[in-house]
Amino acid sequence: MKICFWIGSAYYRKYGTNKVASVITNGLTRHDIELVVTESNAAAPYEYAEHIKIVPLPTNNLIYRLPKRSIIGFIQSILRIFNNKTGFFNTERRYKLLQKIFYPDKYLRQLTDFFVAKDYDVIIAVGREILWLASIADKLRAKTIGWQHNSYDSYVNKRNFMFWKKEELLKKIIPNLDSFVMLNPYDCQEYKENLGIASTHISNPLTLQSDIKTDTANKQFIAAGRFVEQKGFDLLIDAFNIFCKYNDDWKLVIAGSGKLFKAMKKRAKKLKKIKDRIEFLGFTNDIQTHYLNSSIYLMTSRWEGWGLVVTEAFEMGLPVIAFDITPMDILIDNGENGVIVECFNKTRYAAAMLKLARDDGLRRKMHESAVVKAREYGVDKIIVEWEKLFENGG
Repeated sequence: MKICFWIGSAYYRKYGTNKVASVITNGLTRHDIELVVTESNAAAPYEYAEHIKIVPLPTNNLIYRLPKRSIIGFIQSILRIFNNKTGFFNTERRYKLLQKIFYPDKYLRQLTDFFVAKDYDVIIAVGREILWLASIADKLRAKTIGWQHNSYDSYVNKRNFMFWKKEELLKKIIPNLDSFVMLNPYDCQEYKENLGIASTHISNPLTLQSDIKTDTANKQFIAAGRFVEQKGFDLLIDAFNIFCKYNDDWKLVIAGSGKLFKAMKKRAKKLKKIKDRIEFLGFTNDIQTHYLNSSIYLMTSRWEGWGLVVTEAFEMGLPVIAFDITPMDILIDNGENGVIVECFNKTRYAAAMLKLARDDGLRRKMHESAVVKAREYGVDKIIVEWEKLFENGG
């Protein structure tokens, strides 16, 4: 099969979306794989196998790259802002106007011509590209798939993000796709109950493999991710501050970068008990070394579609502490390979940290369970699920 993964500008970003796409596409070795990306001179942070062809999509095909100096572009940008604030066009009567504002016919025709000429058998659109593909799906020979990489709540209810104030458009055009893929069954349920949209779910695969595991003896916590509101590093710093009132020797390292990086460093610096016990690593290509030097993984996300870092931590033998967001109860067997804490309760989160830090035997037991759990998400198993979807739909 000739298969296209349309990931757009995510190709150039240090996102889990891009990381997972590289693992999945690298594993689809029996197909001709092309990655359609937004035209740019930026460097890609993740490596793709040699059999994968990178295809730049000229930016003049995409409305969100439309120059504001264009009168039409200016008017459309004003109308998009107006809808995002009021939801005026997000009604059953006005959804066609909503589509024209966000996905104008001119650009849909250009995209249709582009994909028809490529003659793909399957096209998978990721994230913001999903509604573009759904808008032209009925004009393409290819099987079309939308692949959502975060939670229903973040895509639909997060202000000015992805599908914000576009529910009516979703209801009308997502069914044009042959398949709509979530990362967990909870989001499938949300789409069905709230919007009447059918979907399927395929878990994310392990995004690293290691024969060497941590021995859980190092007195160090680790967290990793983009420094954005979603990841809850403000909650993590506060919980670690509470923890340090009762513990004198454990440290915390946080890997990642993002717009809140400086703010979180400043927040930690103001807390005297932790300022010398927390290290901000920035973005690193050697996260495995830092996993190996740690004994417990701390996840404080406010929302997730999956949680790549959880399965990565399990692969390295790290127990995980996380808040009770979906789909943590799928990933974490509470009390066996980690601890699930009441959502955003920093005191209880700190208590879970103390419990595992003080009990070497419990950490070791959870370490063994975590390694076993990681095997459930081996890339070969997940590739089989994708192959089934390509063949049969869902």
